[in-house]
Amino acid sequence: LVSYYLELWRNTQPEPRGAAFAGEAGVRLCDDPEVVVGVDVVYLAPEVAATALADATTTIIAAVPTLAVEILSPSDTVEHLQTKIDTYRDAGVPLVWVLDPHFRTVTVYRPTGEPVMLNASHEIDGGTDLPGFRVPVARLF
Repeated sequence: LVSYYLELWRNTQPEPRGAAFAGEAGVRLCDDPEVVVGVDVVYLAPEVAATALADATTTIIAAVPTLAVEILSPSDTVEHLQTKIDTYRDAGVPLVWVLDPHFRTVTVYRPTGEPVMLNASHEIDGGTDLPGFRVPVARLF
């Protein structure tokens, strides 16, 4: 459902618009050393999308996204999740959301500050990275 609400928000934005992808999108965060990750939901800002999507010969997104969303599954381990979050932060991803469907929570990671956990009674917003994006956390599950 995150990609649905991102798309609704994206359609309210002025042209040029960014791009959102879901379903384990392949993202190359850096080239040296090469770091490619699968991201459950990703959003690229308009200027990043224009450059990253120019090469139609590949399905790998070669850019640092504005938002990376991880949706926990029963097979995810704490170590694997922490490694992914560290990888996103090291690459400069400004906004990371980790959705936990079991507990109906979203943990928000930004480059500075402590992670913030929101539950189904809260509303999540995109801050300065996704201006105007707001949705009740409960709707994401």
